[in-house]
Amino acid sequence: MRHLACVLAQVERTPGGGRNAVIRDISVTGALLLTRAALAVGEQVRLSLFVTGDPSKPVVATAKVLRAGPRAREVADVWPRQAAVQFDQPLAHLEETIAAIARQQAQVFGDD
Repeated sequence: MRHLACVLAQVERTPGGGRNAVIRDISVTGALLLTRAALAVGEQVRLSLFVTGDPSKPVVATAKVLRAGPRAREVADVWPRQAAVQFDQPLAHLEETIAAIARQQAQVFGDD
């Protein structure tokens, strides 16, 4: 199940080359990233997902970029690009954590 949940992330294309990103929505199989990085379809990336509440212990996952490109100019401001990624291994152990983040954010910001 895909959840609308904004989560901080870091995207690494090469070891030690992390770029900040925001996850707009996420499921156990993939995510939609908002980023400044121009990722390419088919590219393999390493993601650090800050979903646990402890910034010193991100969940690390590898993923393949399925779709990538610029965002519409009127919403591009800080994050001018987006990329849909599929995790190499499903993050089934995070299903409840992701759902809880989405519920909490929906209570504060609404469902849209």
